[in-house]
Amino acid sequence: METLFSLLGLYQLSALVLPGAVAVSVAYFAVAGVPSDPSAAAVLGLIALFYIAGNVVQGAAVLWESWYWKATGGWPSTRRMTPGDRDAYDTSFRALVQAKLDTLVGAPTYALSVRDQFALARAELREQGQDTRAEGFNAIYGLSRGLITAGVLSVAVALVCTAVGHEEHRNLIVAAVIGGCLIPIFVRFRRFSRYFADEVWHDFVALAPIARK
Repeated sequence: METLFSLLGLYQLSALVLPGAVAVSVAYFAVAGVPSDPSAAAVLGLIALFYIAGNVVQGAAVLWESWYWKATGGWPSTRRMTPGDRDAYDTSFRALVQAKLDTLVGAPTYALSVRDQFALARAELREQGQDTRAEGFNAIYGLSRGLITAGVLSVAVALVCTAVGHEEHRNLIVAAVIGGCLIPIFVRFRRFSRYFADEVWHDFVALAPIARK
């Protein structure tokens, strides 16, 4: 079991398996109630099912994610480096980022999109093995995005079961509880999107240069 979790990695486990587990578990509970104790083989099968369901959940999540950030002014990583944006860094810090990128590439990078500049900064952090904290924030962000999507789908399943007359009281409680939980999870979704962006940009500026072959 430990080997399986090691192979999955932090992002795969947190952002895929956990939202998948939420979606599958709530859907099962809404239809059939509390399951019996599973065997060890059944647990491995459930993990595989959770992983598959998690990919479906995250596939749905990226559809609303892009729309959401576009509707609210853009990705935090982009807004931080966009002059005139209310969330932008001050001019001096943006200049530090630009100078570091120019040094890294060996040519002016001002013509690149902020999205490409951010990708270069992440790549350099990864190259130097200094991306652990930033990518940890990204995993929490991905987990929050998946939990929001899984929660919305779970509420929909519970309400459908209620509408067709199946365990109405139980499923209304499930929908209400999950709906209430979505609010603080959404707050974390927004917060860690900013944490991730800030961690990448700040860590990138703070990196010591390394010799290139």
